[in-house]
Order: sequence, then structure tokens, then C-alpha cells
Amino acid sequence: MQMRRKLTIRELVNEAKKGNAEAQSDLGYRYENGDGVKQSYQEAAKWYTLAAEQGENNAQNNLATMYEWGNGVEIDFKKALELYTKSAEQGNPNAQFNLANMYLRGAGTEINNEEAFKWNLKASEQGHPLAMCNLGAAYDGGYGVEKNYDEAFKWTKLSAANNTPVAQYNLGMMYLCGRGTEVSLPDAVKYLKLSANQRCGFALFEMGRLHTEGIGVEKDDKAAQRYFRMASQQNVLEECEFGADAGQYAVQFYMGWMYEHGVYVEKDLAKAEDYYSRAAEQGFDLAQEALDRMKARIV
Repeated sequence: MQMRRKLTIRELVNEAKKGNAEAQSDLGYRYENGDGVKQSYQEAAKWYTLAAEQGENNAQNNLATMYEWGNGVEIDFKKALELYTKSAEQGNPNAQFNLANMYLRGAGTEINNEEAFKWNLKASEQGHPLAMCNLGAAYDGGYGVEKNYDEAFKWTKLSAANNTPVAQYNLGMMYLCGRGTEVSLPDAVKYLKLSANQRCGFALFEMGRLHTEGIGVEKDDKAAQRYFRMASQQNVLEECEFGADAGQYAVQFYMGWMYEHGVYVEKDLAKAEDYYSRAAEQGFDLAQEALDRMKARIV
């Protein structure tokens, strides 16, 4: 979050009207958040624009966000991309992270994992927790960079230390599977619980799975069902379906597990095997173990 000048609203307005870019940016921030003034996205956009035109990087980033989401202005991804780029090139870590996400989504540009990686790395080197989470995921999956589980673990752990729920989930799975570190069930459960406590849907589902199978925790069907209910409230099935179609191996594994055990869906062992196979083909050991378990039952 940008630093705000310790000026009264009247002083800020006076400075902003004189053309002071920092005051204009700060006044925009005040209007955007209703801090000491009546909240108004239109007024925020007005003052951000004046500051951004003078090259003030916080204003450029914040105005870009308004164009990205249509707050006070019409949605314009290309304009958002342009402003994020100007701010990011000045070293603004929030803009660098936001720009990386634009490249990941293909918003205002073509999807470009290499550019996304580049900007997430720059933001991560400045300590941006969400960028560190994304950087860890990039190293883990080989998105825009060669796979490197050691680097994935390093950046994911740094992000998790900043209480990022997705990073805590990812770190828990790394400890569970031994990716970039030794297998440690206590550490896996520790970080999965931290993430689940912040209502991360995947972490809630994973805790349900662990309680169902008694992995790292006591086998407890009531606890499992409680976690599955909470995960359902976070639309975990829809998230898994989307992610599986996009080729994400962890959620392909989850879809296989759901079909194997009849959680959220009708039990269907053929579909379970298909999803497990897709995840196993990407080197996900838990999926291969599940396939081996299913084959052993048939024999």
C-alpha cells in the first residue's frame, strides 16, 4: 500500500491544485478509499490521472487497477497494461505483480508466461508476498521458466511466511510430496491447517482427504466431512474442474480422488483413473500412487 502524506484534506487539495503529483496521487487514494472524504471512484480517477501524467508511479498503478476493473472509468485492459508497465518500469512492486498477472491472464495482451515470470521475479525480489507465491508456482510448474523444485520451495516458503494462504497450501503440498524438500507430514499438516484456517478451498479439501485416509492426522470421517463442507462453500469442485481442464496436475489428482470416493460427484472409477493418469503423466507422485492402488484392487 502506498505511503500517504500527513496532510489535511484541505492542504492536500491545495497542493494537488498547484500540480504537486504526490499530493494528487494521495488525494486520489483518499477518494478511492473514502479516507477523510466521501468515497468517489470518479474523483479518484481524476486525481490519479493528473498524477500519472506526471509520471507518479503509485498513481499509475492505482489508475491501471481502475481501468482493469472498471472502477470510475470504463474497463480498458490495454490502458491498464500501459499504465502498469510505466509504473513497473519505475520499480513499483505492486505494479510489477499486477503486470505479471495481466500477462498470465492475457488481459490487454497475449498470454506470455515468460513476461509474467520476469515481472513476478522483480516484484518478489522486493518482497511482494503474492508475487513470491506466483514465482514459486512458476518454478514448480515450469511456467515461463525451467522447472526447479528447489527454487519453487524457496519462494513458496518466503510467501507462506507472509501469511499468504495459497502459498501455505502449496508449501504444505511440497512437504507432503517431497518436492524441493524432504517429506514431512507434520510440516505438511501445519501449513495446510494454516491455509485452511484462512478458508483456502484447496487446503480445506486436502485436510478432508487427509482425515479420510488418516495421512498425517487421525482418520476421522466427521472431521473429513466438516472440511469437505467448508471446501464446498469455497466452490472447490468448480475450481477443480476448471483447473483440471487447464492441465493443473494437483487438481486433476483431486478430480480423480473425488470420482474414486464419490465426494461431490457420483463415484466413477473410470473417470477417476482418467484424471489420475493425466496428473501422473505430469510427474505427480500422489496420482501415480493412486493409480497403482486402483490397479492392485483389480488384481
